[in-house]
Amino acid sequence: ASLFYSSGSRFQRNPKQPNTFMMLQADRRQRCHILTSEPLTIDNDDWVEVPRNHIVVIRDANLLLYPIPEPGEVDINELQ
Repeated sequence: ASLFYSSGSRFQRNPKQPNTFMMLQADRRQRCHILTSEPLTIDNDDWVEVPRNHIVVIRDANLLLYPIPEPGEVDINELQ
């Protein structure tokens, strides 16, 4: 299984290739996030693969990745 994400200002039709789409990077703000099982555009640089055993959290327009600990990596007593 695979998971990819792309973040940018807006996801839109590519003006240079009207039959394709692109993630627009108009400024440094990331207002648009897309999670998908495979890249949706021909530009693979738009897409980042989510590492194995990670959680993707989108909150307040921010996309965050958190590793999921393997069994035995976390001491339950540390969480209290």
